[in-house]
Amino acid sequence: MTMNVIERTREIGILRYVGARAKDVRRIFRTEALAVAFAGWILAIPLGWLIGRTLVWVVTEVFDFGSIAYDYPLWYLPVAFVVTIALAALVVVAPVHRAARLRPGDALRYE
Repeated sequence: MTMNVIERTREIGILRYVGARAKDVRRIFRTEALAVAFAGWILAIPLGWLIGRTLVWVVTEVFDFGSIAYDYPLWYLPVAFVVTIALAALVVVAPVHRAARLRPGDALRYE
């Protein structure tokens, strides 16, 4: 998110010049961070299940370790969701603070 704010400094300046308040800039970046975190969670759940299943198959079939039970409890899903969203909200605090404090003129002169 820090790199996102730095790369979009001119865009933030333009938003501020056309009337966006600091609160609006904070909301934009916070929403974007939470949307990316949610999309990551949505993609990671089936991918994590598939990777786990594949690893169990490799260990049991290829290395002939016998039988290994594969357990993927459903209560992992809401826990992973809460942790993902909480971390995204925490990580975005500093970049959002920087973006909201940016003065429009400084942002437009930024190279």
